[in-house]
Parts: sequence; C-alpha cells; structure tokens
Amino acid sequence: MKQPKNTIAFGVVALGLFVGVWNCRLVPAAASAENKTKTDAIQWTPCEDAPATPLRECAVVPVPLDYANSSLGTTELQLARMKASDPDVTHHKGTLVFVPGGPPSAGVNYVGYTGNMNRWIAPEIQAAYDVVGIQQIGSWDGTPCISGEPLKQYWEANHLPKNTAELHTVMGMEKAYNDGCTKPGNALVPYMNTARSVRDMETVRQMLGVEKVSFMAYSYGTALTHAYMSEYPSHVYRVVMDSVLDRSQPDPVQSTENNIAWDKSWQLFKEWCQSNVDCPLKGQNLDRVFDKTVAIAGTTGIPAPRNPFGNRPLNDWELTLAVQALTGAGEATRIWAATILNDAAAGDGSQAEFIYDLLTGRRLDGTYVGGDGTRRAYACNDTVWSRLFRTPEDVRSWALATQLVAPKYGATSVYQGVAQCYGWSLAPIRPQPHYEPVPEGVGGLLINADNDASTPLLWAKRVQKQIPGSKLVVVSGASHLQSIKSRCAMAYAENYLLSGTLPADEASCSYDADLNPPQLPPDLGAASSRSQTVLPGIPSEIIAQLRELR
Repeated sequence: MKQPKNTIAFGVVALGLFVGVWNCRLVPAAASAENKTKTDAIQWTPCEDAPATPLRECAVVPVPLDYANSSLGTTELQLARMKASDPDVTHHKGTLVFVPGGPPSAGVNYVGYTGNMNRWIAPEIQAAYDVVGIQQIGSWDGTPCISGEPLKQYWEANHLPKNTAELHTVMGMEKAYNDGCTKPGNALVPYMNTARSVRDMETVRQMLGVEKVSFMAYSYGTALTHAYMSEYPSHVYRVVMDSVLDRSQPDPVQSTENNIAWDKSWQLFKEWCQSNVDCPLKGQNLDRVFDKTVAIAGTTGIPAPRNPFGNRPLNDWELTLAVQALTGAGEATRIWAATILNDAAAGDGSQAEFIYDLLTGRRLDGTYVGGDGTRRAYACNDTVWSRLFRTPEDVRSWALATQLVAPKYGATSVYQGVAQCYGWSLAPIRPQPHYEPVPEGVGGLLINADNDASTPLLWAKRVQKQIPGSKLVVVSGASHLQSIKSRCAMAYAENYLLSGTLPADEASCSYDADLNPPQLPPDLGAASSRSQTVLPGIPSEIIAQLRELR
C-alpha cells in the first residue's frame, strides 16, 4: 500500500486534516461484504515508502459501502499497524487504536507513515500495545471538487463580503465548490459521516479478532471514540481522549461556544504581548493596531513584496485568517502572529500572505493543490448548516449574530467555517445534538487545556458527565493536543494505559514550552532577493497543527 497523497484541506475553525479518495474503488455486491469482513484475516504487508522499521505494516480491507444495504457491495478501508515492540508477549496489553483529529481522521498517515510516532505515543505504550490506525473513508487520495481556474478564484477571492452583491458572489462560490463535491463521480461522499465511521471501527475490531480495544484519540478523533464507547461499550478496554469534542449540543450552540473560545485566544495573545519583550507590538493598543490594519487591507490592500508565492496584495480576509490561525494555535506561534500584524501595520503584508498561501495550497507557479472536499463532506454531512442556510442572507445573519459574541474573529470563523456548507445538497446524517452515555464500568481519561480555542474546556467537562468513572486532567495552557505538550499529562496517559490507574479528578498539569518551542517567523528575505523556487523551511508539524485546528 503506497503512501497517501497529502492534499490541502483548509478550515482554521472548521473540522479537520489531511486527505481523501480520488477514485472510490467499489467492489461488486457478489463479494458479500458482510461475510468477508467477519471471516477473512487481514493481509498485512510492509507499508510502501514508510519510514524504515520492521514493525510497520499496512493493509487494505473491504467494508460495506452501505451498512443498511449490502447489495451495494463494498469499498476499501486502509489500515496500518505498529506491532508491540516488546518481544515478551506476557507484557502485551492488546490493541490500541490511534484516532487522530480531522475530519477526516487519517490514522494510517500517522501509524504507517509518521517518522516520529514517539511524539504521539510513548515508547513504553508502543512496547505493550499493537497500535492500529484506521483511515476514514474518503481520506486516502482526496475527493476532487474543483480545480484549475475556479479553485484559484475561490482561494483568491475575499470571503468577507462588504455588500449584498459580494455576499451572493462568495456564497455562489461555496455552492459551486459543493456541487463539485457531490457530483455523481464522487460516490463515497454520501457515506462520509461520523456514524458510519464508528461502524467501520467495529468492523475492523472484528477483523482483528480481538474482544476489546483501547483508544488514544485526539480532537475530532475523540468524537469518533466517544461514539464507539457509547455504541459498543463491551468492546472497550482503556481510553485516553485529548482535546475533547462534545456533540451533545445543537450545531449553533456548539459553534457559538467555539467562536467565543477563538476570540478569547486574541485576549490571551494581547496579554502575552504586553508582558513579553519579544513581542514587537509591546506597549501598543493591539485592538487599535489590528482594526486599523484590517481596515486598510480591506480597502486598498497591503503589498506583499517578500511573499515567495508572489506579490498579491493582502486583503482583510487573508490578514484576519492568518492572525487568527496563529493566535489560536497557542503559545508556540504567538511571536509569528505578532510579527505578521506588526509588518502589516508597517505596510508589508508578506508574512500574512505567505501563511495564507501556504495553508490554502498555493504553488510557486500560482496554481493550487487539491480542491479536495473530504473534510467538507464530513463537516456538512454531520451537521444541519446546509439546512439552516437557505439563502446567502441567512449566512450573513448568522455572521452578524456571531460577531456580537465574538467581535474579533466571529465573521471570519463563519465564512471560512460553517458557511462552507451553504448549498450542500445532501441531507444531514444523524446531526447533533448527541447525548452519548457510556455505561458504568468503562471509564477513561480525558485531557484538555483550560484555554484551548479549538476544543474549549467546557466540552471536556460535558463529555465527562456522559462517561461515568472517567477522570479529567486539565492542563494550564492555550494549545491544542496537550498530551504531547505536557510531561505531566503524558505521564497520566501512560500510567493509565499501562496499569489502569486513573488520577484524581481535574488533576492539574502545566504546559511544557520545550516540548512545543516557539515557532519564529520564517525569513522571507528582502523583496529584491525573493526566490520563486525555494520556500522558507517550516516544520511540517506546525503546518499540520494549523490545518488541523478545531
């Protein structure tokens, strides 16, 4: 099985990360999907082009295309496994399913192909468990929606409409994008939803031939895991959920809570800047600087002469998104956010335009990667936004209402988030709210930062109430995915997975900055020496974190 093709799936506040399936390979109904999945052993083979290790294996297995209609045949599900590294089988604890964020949750990308899996799962846990990654359908090679000039126009448009004509233009682009996603050739799109993925997880457990599985889940992966715990509690051994997504509230309530948390990240950024000598805006009124600079970007535009992707003037949409992405990511990217805003205020939009182009998949030749709709399919199939937004004016009304509670980032959060479901033609599949109680005796460990913009702490507390016997560890910090940024949280997770011992409820942990060091702004050089062939080096993990923000 070859390494997946990574495509761009942008949405700083909307759900997800990574890739999908260009050509959904369907198996005829004669293959008898249900019987095959229950009887055939998984044929593991080395992961092609994976980092060198004898422990990594990959497989492709058939699963029903539609669990309610076996006559439709099967489709393919990608799996990866890292076998327990301890040769003494008496030390083994079983199977640990690694469920990363998304959607789509691309477990194979990590278990099969990530070079530094130790960052996500401690070596001691890898020694005791077979770690398995499951790829949500549609997350292997991408779901093609638009390409070429329409894709270029989509990303280079200003998605903050100033009047009714611009509103209809922007929403027309969203509908055209969505029509491309739901065209007949994308046969998997109607089946991309969380409820179906939970069925796939259970099918894989049966194919593995194990009675119980454990889970290590992050962000959107916690929603998948929580749903599995509620649906199949007798097959759960131990569970760790980091940065917890709560689906017990209606979509508008959840969105509002999320947007309030994103605006709080701006307040935390301001506090950091006024107390940090490295902030170039220290001592200034940051709200005034931001508002004035955004206003200029929205009228005349701000030149970006040092942007390696080209000197396209920075607009208010791009500037706000760049600042939002970097302030919302937490401690490690605040200096980058401050530099972006400081440069733009001084008339140079290069840093902001660069991060926008990077996240939207712009190439050096001016074309764009992707037009991928996998993330969009899960987000729109799982929610009611396509039914709430009947007209462009409905979207504008929601954006205005959101600005009342989230004045800094509210509008951009709507137009690059839930507004992307405008014109989505497929009906929602089991949308929220979901109160998913888990029976007594299952338990689990939840980890969350107290100021995570992507998954607010109140979500973790609500989910904890649905899982009797579970414990919550609270990390003092503003970053997403805390079990890889706090040694204390790591230790709690490791101890629980290896011994079954849970900490006291709401045990507190500190954020360890050395595990998530500050990301300095890239050196874009001078305008006269700007290279059109080489991009500044940015750790792939930082890029992935920004794309995966929830």
